Order: sequence, then C-alpha cells, then structure tokens
Amino acid sequence: GDYFDFFSSVNKSSGFVIADVMGKGLPASMLMSNLQASIRILGPDIENLEDLAGKINELFRYNTKLISFITMFLARTGSDNRKIQYCNAGHNPPLLVRSNTEQIEWLKPTGPAIGLMHQAIYHKGETEFRTGDILVMYTDGIVEARNKKEQEFGKERLAHIIKNNLFEKSEKIVTQIIDEVRDFTENSMTDDITLIVVRKI
Repeated sequence: GDYFDFFSSVNKSSGFVIADVMGKGLPASMLMSNLQASIRILGPDIENLEDLAGKINELFRYNTKLISFITMFLARTGSDNRKIQYCNAGHNPPLLVRSNTEQIEWLKPTGPAIGLMHQAIYHKGETEFRTGDILVMYTDGIVEARNKKEQEFGKERLAHIIKNNLFEKSEKIVTQIIDEVRDFTENSMTDDITLIVVRKI
C-alpha cells in the first residue's frame, strides 16, 4: 500500500511523491499501480501541484470503494532550485531540517486525502530549500510503529535521529532511521515503511 516515485516537471524541475493507501492486499496494490501511472502521465504536463492533486482526486474518488482513501505528498523543486513547492493531501507531515540552525519545519496537510470528497480544494505550500537542508518524507509505518509496551515510535524520535545525523549522507540517514525503528519494535513491525531523504547540495 506504500508508494514513492520521482517524476519530471513541465519546467524541467525535479518532482517527487510519496503516498499510502489505507487498505491492504490486491485492491491497494492495483490502486497504487494506477496512481503511479497517473503521476507519470499528468505530472510533466500540469504545472501547479494543487491542480495535479485535484485532478488525481477526481480520477480516484470513484476507485476507492474497496479501501478508505489515499494520503499523498507531492513536491517539486522550484525552477531556480532554491525553493520547494508542495501539496500535502492528508499525508504525514514531512519534515524539512535547516542545516544552519537545525530548526525543523513540518510540511502539514494543505488539503484532504485523495478520494474523500468531490471537487476537493488543495493549496500549494512553498518554502526555502537551502544548501545542506534535508527534506524527509515517510509513511505512517515509521511513526506509528509500536513496541511491546504499545508505545509509538512517533515524530519526535524521527526528528531526533535526523538532527543527530544531519551531516551524514542521505543513504546513511535512511539506514539509521530504519535500524532504529527495528530496534524499537524488536523487529516486530506490522506495517510497510517507506522513506525518502532529499538533501540540497
């Protein structure tokens, strides 16, 4: 039920998406396959992310009857590569960590999850993306992972790991997060986990 991808944009900037179907099994897998095809087809031609999210919502709102909905985070770098534009359709807020101050900016939802309502309204967010900054996108399998005491891993643990590894390579940050989730749950994770780390160079 988890999905991530990269897509080209109308202005040659880099686009990325992470999503999570609130469902399991074959229906969720088929829906994600259709979502990937839709992003690959529509992403390069629709400039505004809020319009792209709205179009996907209209395409999928009749196809979510066997599951609940899809959460999705769309983002792309600006044409000058100094900003990130994003649209968060009910997804877990990605975190943007500033390399010079270690401050964290949570990119909160700017519209409802995909498939919940007809003609949903989505808004575009925009924030600075400076050299050394790190954007971390993830699915709920990470922050909602539970240990034997039924405690959740949570957003604060995730943020702490990233700040402690702020100057490591993206691959190292991904590995460190996954390792700590496994240690926390004693390898008893029950949900998919998906993670994207993007560093501005």
